[in-house]
Amino acid sequence: MSTGAAADGGVHDFGCRGGDPAASAVSGRVSGTGEGKVRSLAWNQGTTLLRAWRAGVLPRRKKLLMTNTNAPSSAASLGLLVLRVVVGAIFAAHGAQKIFEYTIPGTIGSFADMGVPLAEIAAPVVAFVELIGGILLILGLLTRPVGIVLAIDMAVALILVHLPAGLWVGDGGYEFVAVLGVAALALALTGAGRFSVDGAVLRGRAPAWLS
Repeated sequence: MSTGAAADGGVHDFGCRGGDPAASAVSGRVSGTGEGKVRSLAWNQGTTLLRAWRAGVLPRRKKLLMTNTNAPSSAASLGLLVLRVVVGAIFAAHGAQKIFEYTIPGTIGSFADMGVPLAEIAAPVVAFVELIGGILLILGLLTRPVGIVLAIDMAVALILVHLPAGLWVGDGGYEFVAVLGVAALALALTGAGRFSVDGAVLRGRAPAWLS
């Protein structure tokens, strides 16, 4: 079989089975017909998808997929429950320690010694924020705003008190408050999950940023 360039720039068979021009012509027509079928099939598929999109079928399927994806699974909610309980218990314990063990006057003196501005105001505010915020995290109530407040609390403690001491907590460093702050921020971003007061009571009745 031999080939050659045609005037239109394409390549066509000039010979087939001993150079029979008729056979070559038939082969060209069959090849052209197959190409036409492929183009017709692609066109039909494209128009079908376009009609489905205009009819609203595709957006509905996409919306369903997004809803299923955004809904927390049972495993994810269980993980959030564990995180909330542990982090909330640590915050609540530190708040209770500042109030009942150190007492508010003792906490004020400690804050003043560490150079915290307005220690008379900051000490009781931080103590009650950590106690109440920790309890709310355990319950999974108002998780997003509580997580933001506790993350800010840890960020301020890191910057004002622990950052100059370096990383290690044994030297008074910031590793512990950094972990607590990031955990609180993560809960603020994810919400409480299904196994929470937010999930059982507020979901569907409150703005997403609240629960």
